[in-house]
Amino acid sequence: LADSLPDIIFMKDIEGRFLFVNDALRRQLGAATIEDVIGKTDYDFNPKELAEQYRAYDRKLIESGESLMGHEEPFYDNETDTSGWFSTTKIPFQDEQGNIAGIMGLVRDITELKTAQLTLSTRIRELNCLNELGRQIEEAPDLAELLEWTTTRLPVAMQHPDLCQVAITFDDTVYGSAEAIEIPSQMTHGLYIEGQVQGRVYVAYTKKQDFLNEESALLGAVATRISVFLENQKLFNDMQTAL
Repeated sequence: LADSLPDIIFMKDIEGRFLFVNDALRRQLGAATIEDVIGKTDYDFNPKELAEQYRAYDRKLIESGESLMGHEEPFYDNETDTSGWFSTTKIPFQDEQGNIAGIMGLVRDITELKTAQLTLSTRIRELNCLNELGRQIEEAPDLAELLEWTTTRLPVAMQHPDLCQVAITFDDTVYGSAEAIEIPSQMTHGLYIEGQVQGRVYVAYTKKQDFLNEESALLGAVATRISVFLENQKLFNDMQTAL
């Protein structure tokens, strides 16, 4: 029954050694046989940081005697060399004397669900950013205020806000974080007036990170809206001059 289920099932003793694993866990750990897993620990199959995280959860359950229900945690699949997310339920079990002898667990792969949730969350942040930018533009703000506001609002919509810095250059002035212009891990988009680049928006990560396609699209949308604002402002100024 355990081997026929797609979910992972296991039992560990109080030292973290596997007492029982089903074939789903055997595959995830990259072991040739179930016997190759029995008696070993998470440290034998996972990166040290991840193994220590698993062990900390196990110790907490053993010491408290409480169960862990539907806990979400990352995993690494040795067989496919990929990572993802698990929903884990762990329950302490007792020996014949009533002492806690270890834990048994049921683990479900929720990577697709988690990815969908993260994608939705990212999309919501992007739409919020664009909606707020639209409201700012509708209020006809001072140009400098709008550009400065954009450099502080755009990082919130990125996948790593704490690592993100934004700079905007326009009319020989730098708004936001000037360091973003020099950081290697960056993407940039021009600000156009009458088809000519008059400025740029720089979005950078202080640590090397890959930018998502959605982040690039958001930058393009923000730059386009600011460009339209600049075009309209120039047209208004030209009309005032003509009068």
